[in-house]
Amino acid sequence: MEGEHAHPVITLVPGENGEPPLVSTQQLFQDQNILRIAHEGTLYLLRITRENKLILTK
Repeated sequence: MEGEHAHPVITLVPGENGEPPLVSTQQLFQDQNILRIAHEGTLYLLRITRENKLILTK
């Protein structure tokens, strides 16, 4: 379909012993250093800093 972007598939690894699922930052960010997260109508930005830290902002 023209003009539409395919969303990448994220694979969650099931946690063991009651741990939550795991997803890697390589899967989330791919070749970018920032991504948008929509949560209950609010948009957040998750970015990787120059120091390789994660920062979530509203």
